[in-house]
Amino acid sequence: MRRSVAFLVGVVTYRLLLDVCYAETIAPVWSYYGLTNASSANTLLLSWLFLGLITPFVLPFLEDERVVVPSAGLMFYLIRVVPLTSFLAFKPVEVSFVAQQFGFWVLMFVLMDKVKVFALPRVEKSEGFVKWTTLMLMGVVVFVSGAYAGFRFHLSLDGVYDLRMEARGFDMPQVVAYLWSWAGNVLPLAMAYFVGKRKYAWVVAIAVVGLMNFSINGLKSTLFKVLFCLFLFQWEGVNLRRLMLPLLCGLCGLAVLEFWAMHSTFLSYVVVRRVLMLPQLLDAYFMDLVNRTSPVFFDGAAIAQMKMDVGRLYFHQMGANANNGLFTDAYANLGAWGWWVFPFIFAVFFKYCEQMFAHVNRGLAMFATLLIVTTFGSTGFTTSLLSHGIFVMCVFLLFMPVADEGQEESQLIESNGEII
Repeated sequence: MRRSVAFLVGVVTYRLLLDVCYAETIAPVWSYYGLTNASSANTLLLSWLFLGLITPFVLPFLEDERVVVPSAGLMFYLIRVVPLTSFLAFKPVEVSFVAQQFGFWVLMFVLMDKVKVFALPRVEKSEGFVKWTTLMLMGVVVFVSGAYAGFRFHLSLDGVYDLRMEARGFDMPQVVAYLWSWAGNVLPLAMAYFVGKRKYAWVVAIAVVGLMNFSINGLKSTLFKVLFCLFLFQWEGVNLRRLMLPLLCGLCGLAVLEFWAMHSTFLSYVVVRRVLMLPQLLDAYFMDLVNRTSPVFFDGAAIAQMKMDVGRLYFHQMGANANNGLFTDAYANLGAWGWWVFPFIFAVFFKYCEQMFAHVNRGLAMFATLLIVTTFGSTGFTTSLLSHGIFVMCVFLLFMPVADEGQEESQLIESNGEII
């Protein structure tokens, strides 16, 4: 009970800070983008009602001892649902948008908590699989670096946007592009594994390849993934679930203080607008476009065109690719049926991830869960699995032996039962 009360106080604080950020630092600057301030008593009441009605569905995750499912549920709630309610307070939208968003997230949380799936067959863990997969992906990074970036090492954060623009022009085979993308998610896990096994030659080799990978396109997330993965692995006792809400409150509070003290909106732009508010705006735009046209029914070319159309029609930017996931993915593919179908797909996926990650270091499982949640939030489900390497990462963890020396491997129940 005490934890639930503290959580609710934190959620209200977080929501109020989001409202202040939106009203003072986002709407005045980004109204031409669609992030307008048209709040009224009705929109404020609706937004708080939405938050109050949906919050009870995530409270069971606070006491859940599992790693993947409750962590994913709370991440979705804090990164997507609470910002959605703040967005609704300032941006009038169709009632159908509010109703279907509410249905989507309620179903998501209920199914993630309650749905049962058959257990996966138990597989033999294999360090050989880890080593050969790591070698293959390291080789891909080295190949891409040599073929497209001249084996360069860029050890500064200056000029990373030039590297990024250059990388957009790479004309590489699709298979190589896939493998290169997979390396960014798998190699941090491999490094943490070999740290746990005290095989430092592997650690140094992966670190060098990781710097080479960063030097290809200048993506800061490449470095962040490695550092964050190692942090969670070494301090697996850190409860990321408990830290997320204070961290988000702190970032929003700093964004407000930055604006009041320095009249700067850097943190608000990077954290609140890009990460927390823009996905809500994209959900509304995609729903409007689908209602004016039709769902794409998993047609890859059609969804690619729809992303370009959103950039052109709503942001007035030719060539802009509006990427978004979760509710957008559901509605773009299946229309009004999407919010019924996709929560079940996501829930089943996370339940199987719970099984696949059950034996690994808790920090690695938490890191993988965060990657999955953020990837699903920014692009479609199938694209996340294939193009961004989420499926390969899951298989990699499934076959990974216990990384910590001396740690006993926990076991799932026998494969002829159900996971509750």
